[in-house]
Amino acid sequence: DGRSSFLTWANLYAEYNLKLGGRYRIQFSVNVDNVFDIKTARRIYYRIDQQPRPLTDDERLAGWDYNLTDHTTTTYTDETHSTVLRTISWRADPRFLMEEQFYPPISVRFGMKFRF
Repeated sequence: DGRSSFLTWANLYAEYNLKLGGRYRIQFSVNVDNVFDIKTARRIYYRIDQQPRPLTDDERLAGWDYNLTDHTTTTYTDETHSTVLRTISWRADPRFLMEEQFYPPISVRFGMKFRF
């Protein structure tokens, strides 16, 4: 149906300051991106074809139908769809409704700062 799944994304950051005496400190930190290592797609490819089908203004107003089995677009001469004006063939895109644009995998970064 072209909808992506519900997205959950969690990051974690923690730090700890250790006093060394006087005004000196060491700060330790950890940063974790994508804590649950989700692999949910952030986008579904929605283009059904690979090239545009130019329709005239009259064809757009009269109406048209997509036939996903034959990969054709049929245009009509009037709003009643009684007379076919022309049939346009098009090449289907194999990526249609496939998942794309995923979250990056889990990553962990450690840090240490000397503060004075």
